[in-house]
Amino acid sequence: MASLPHADGDVGERKLVLYAEDNEINIVVISAMFELRPDLELRPARSGSEALKMARAQRPDLLLLDMHLGDMTGIELYAMLKHDPAMATLPVLALSADALPEQIAAARRAGIARYLTKPVDCDVLLNTIDEALLEYVATQSFETSPATFTAR
Repeated sequence: MASLPHADGDVGERKLVLYAEDNEINIVVISAMFELRPDLELRPARSGSEALKMARAQRPDLLLLDMHLGDMTGIELYAMLKHDPAMATLPVLALSADALPEQIAAARRAGIARYLTKPVDCDVLLNTIDEALLEYVATQSFETSPATFTAR
């Protein structure tokens, strides 16, 4: 579950967000937004191959994904992660300056349900991350909870 700051200032468990982005300015901007949320830890990967390596090694709670990574597209990276059983259910949020309807449609066809465009509003980004994390936790809890039935 996405840990939100508590009234007493305790942030609970931090969630790891891997950010696949090859533009340093974008990393700086998004990092500044994450400073508002001590319950989220942002780790940037500056290429698709670095993001793939980091995702497998660090098991992030969410992938924030640019669509153009220099060495591969965001869709290619997403496809590689989906084929890895340990990463197949990782929540992914596309964040790209590519606002062309064809690109957004291609990402959705590939299975990326959430797609935000740059420049992104800070509240929209952080709320979308919270929604993705909450949905993921709910899905995982449902899939791993033993079913209880009462015979009548």
